[in-house]
Amino acid sequence: MSVTTSIVASSIPVRVVVRVRPLIPLEIETGAEECITVDDKSHSIFVSDRSFCFDSVFGSGCTQDFVYEESVRDLLNSSFSGYNTTIFAYGQTGSGKTYTMGTGVDDGLDEDNRGILPRMITDIFNKLDADTEKCAAEGTSYEIFASFSLMASVKNRFAEIYNEKVFDLLNNRNERLSIINNGDNVIVKGLSERRVYRSAEMFSILREGSESRRIGATEMNKQSSRSHAIFTITICKVSETEGTLRGKINFVDLAGSERLEKTKATGNRAQEGISINKSLSTLSKVIEALVTHASHIPYRESSLTRLLKDSLGGNAKTVMIACVSP
Repeated sequence: MSVTTSIVASSIPVRVVVRVRPLIPLEIETGAEECITVDDKSHSIFVSDRSFCFDSVFGSGCTQDFVYEESVRDLLNSSFSGYNTTIFAYGQTGSGKTYTMGTGVDDGLDEDNRGILPRMITDIFNKLDADTEKCAAEGTSYEIFASFSLMASVKNRFAEIYNEKVFDLLNNRNERLSIINNGDNVIVKGLSERRVYRSAEMFSILREGSESRRIGATEMNKQSSRSHAIFTITICKVSETEGTLRGKINFVDLAGSERLEKTKATGNRAQEGISINKSLSTLSKVIEALVTHASHIPYRESSLTRLLKDSLGGNAKTVMIACVSP
């Protein structure tokens, strides 16, 4: 998916940003040099003599924390206010999607290298703690917000879409699940959802699901993700006087786009690539339709866009992080 004109975030529900990952040790050892120039003032990247403009651009020298703060941190308050939000990591295989998103939790990573998802988890529970203390300190008004700490639930689910089929990464991943519409909501029938009380529990769930995700070797990436992983956090604020306010954040680590002639994939690997590219193509069409305010949004053309229908468009907020190898 390419974007060649600037996108104004205030007028459409989708922001597109580009993140150029740092050179990896192997590239440095073999003397590789960066071939992409980033101009953050004009929000443009330059490849050879071609320029591409986005809502924001982040060069290889940008830290994980800077990318998080500038691109997605504001979505946290939106979700606490009852809005659905979605964060995509999009790009070719090996472009740093999992590194940027942080769905491949690695206990060996130092704090500076944590991705978007671990940082958001920490901020969610910090906000819960801060708001609880604030409500308690307000005395009589605490009754209105007291349920926030005791009854506010942070529910979590982790799904995988493989060859257009949906599986549960936290339960029986061999059982295909059905996507059904329930009014304006989209439900994955049988997908497990766990209530979480502490950030450590959510990190444990993230680690459990990440270890179950399908990976496979191609000529382009020895640890290529062969599925789209969707990590969803639902935040519910319950008040006896105001009812329930619910918002969710979807973290989508997409499988890498790829060309069969470059990956040299055959058999099942080739079929995986075809399914991956089909769903990414549909996602591109959906994003384009949202950006251009088209009368028809082709959500139903793939499992990925159908599953995320209630979190794309309308009042939902979406950030697409296009990851690029330097």
